[in-house]
Amino acid sequence: MLQFLQWQKRRQGHSAQRWVLKSPAHLGYLDVLRAHFSDLHIVHMHRDPRETIPSGASLNATLHAMHSDHVDRHRVGAEWLARMGWTNDRAMATRAGWSDESARCTDVEFADAVVDPIAAVARVYDAIGVPLTAHAEAAMRRWLDVRPREVARPSYTASDYGLSNGLIDDRFAAYNSRFRSAANTSRRT
Repeated sequence: MLQFLQWQKRRQGHSAQRWVLKSPAHLGYLDVLRAHFSDLHIVHMHRDPRETIPSGASLNATLHAMHSDHVDRHRVGAEWLARMGWTNDRAMATRAGWSDESARCTDVEFADAVVDPIAAVARVYDAIGVPLTAHAEAAMRRWLDVRPREVARPSYTASDYGLSNGLIDDRFAAYNSRFRSAANTSRRT
């Protein structure tokens, strides 16, 4: 689809320069993306699975409720845990097979990006060889100052979806070991 969109842009006289994809689902297909876009650079955002799995389950339960009178939240939780576990396993295996992984991937801790988003963006720009101009940085700072604030999200816990922190930790043990620093892991307990 991305190649089709690039072709379409070229047909309209526009240059197709850079794609930015933002979805955890893409992590399961890094091998396919690289096969078609050999110059890709992955920005892998890392966040505690104890936070992301219940959040994803909550979103999916909401989506299911749009099409059903009954949503089995425990089933949604189990499916989301399995799907994201598979996705993370594939991403780690794919990345481990790249001899140039350090040049092709920038790992960013979510908490660090929240505390200092400009520094996180600067790391990514540096990794892809794009200068972060004063104009671009000023525009980012303006946006941070005026952006709409998120409304409060509904309250949920892992147990709302038939999960537990221990179950999530077990499923993501390899991921946590590889990508979550000791300092970040200590925050989780």
